[in-house]
Amino acid sequence: MGSLLSVRQCIERTPGVSQLLIALSAIFVILLTLLALSLGITIIFQNAYYIPIILACYYCQRKGLYFSILLVSFYFVSFLAFFPTVEVLIQALVRALFFLLIAVIVTHLSEVITREKSRYQEIFLNSESGILIWERSTGQITEANPEAARITGYSERDLTGMGISDIFPDRELTDALLSGGEGIIRHREGEIRCRDGTLRSVIFSSGWIDGIFGMLTFQDITEKKRAQDAISLSNRKLNLLNSITRHDILNSLTALLGYLELSKELAKDDQVRTYIDSSLRAAETIHRQIEFTRDYQDVGVKSPGWFSVPELIERQRGYIEHHGVRIEADIPDIWVFADPLIERVFYNLMENSVRHGGNVSRIWFSAEREGNNLVIRCCDDGKGIPENQKKAIFNREYFQHSGFGLFLSREILAITGIQIRETGMPGQGAVFELVVPSGSYRIAE
Repeated sequence: MGSLLSVRQCIERTPGVSQLLIALSAIFVILLTLLALSLGITIIFQNAYYIPIILACYYCQRKGLYFSILLVSFYFVSFLAFFPTVEVLIQALVRALFFLLIAVIVTHLSEVITREKSRYQEIFLNSESGILIWERSTGQITEANPEAARITGYSERDLTGMGISDIFPDRELTDALLSGGEGIIRHREGEIRCRDGTLRSVIFSSGWIDGIFGMLTFQDITEKKRAQDAISLSNRKLNLLNSITRHDILNSLTALLGYLELSKELAKDDQVRTYIDSSLRAAETIHRQIEFTRDYQDVGVKSPGWFSVPELIERQRGYIEHHGVRIEADIPDIWVFADPLIERVFYNLMENSVRHGGNVSRIWFSAEREGNNLVIRCCDDGKGIPENQKKAIFNREYFQHSGFGLFLSREILAITGIQIRETGMPGQGAVFELVVPSGSYRIAE
């Protein structure tokens, strides 16, 4: 099968070969017709007409159809000249019409194939990805598009005839590609060796065409990776600088708070003590804000993952029940796709109830589907949240009233598209709802 495909490709790519085959086969059937009819033979030899008719209509389409009409006309006229009997001419006419039907069908199919081939050829030539097609049995590249040539630095002609192993230096990877042991490969990162000997990073996919040819598409991500590495390095340096600066500020702030406390004890004047109290509150606010920058700095730094909601709640149980508040979680084993700081969200919700809910004695969790989404609720039996503050509590400007927890929680959840809202009735307790979109949650059986 592979050799037949190679012959077909050779005919299609070599100018004049198809026309030569058509001409030789047509001359052959003309001579064969004259010889057979002169010997009185009127059957069997007609099958040879299929060869030039199919070749002409396949390679030349409409022109081939016109050529076939001429060839069939010769066939019929030859019978008319050698055997001008009604019975023989009727047989020749039926055969001629059958030849013409075959010619029309082959011409139509060839035109359809040509249109489809032209469409995919345009995709192949104008693709923004490099494309290589190679023969599975040998690993030899048979076709390469312009983008593959641009990325590798080779010309398309140079690539044709090279082996896949000449492009991919990773021996294990090339063995996997050639053997097909991994089946279809999707979005794998690797390296290719360019003409100048340099290695470039690519993301590639591969598959098989009829099990005979392999097709590989790849995109150059070298500059993207360099930019990502540079950004990552810059972020690490900035985080280190922030950590050092924050540490130094907190040390100085701790000393300041200590001196203010001493000054308050030593101060005799009530007005001075009032000023010192204001300074203490301002210093404590600064301390909380600096602590918040440490938490906020970590949002989105690590890749999201899957986390068990019951486990997240259970880890915080000890911190909250220490305040005399009972925690209840009557929910199945729900897993959510979220930033690793999701644990801090559940702590913030429970800590917010304890700190701002009044005489809260119980916090409970529930979950239910709402359309395609999953809604996880955190409820308490406290005083609730006034209607005019339900949205404001998640805003940065509300820090002076509620601290940083709810704003930070909203930012953590937004990384993976989870929304947070408050829907409780004032005076009947707070109800915080986490709306997890479809695809970002799963419920274990």
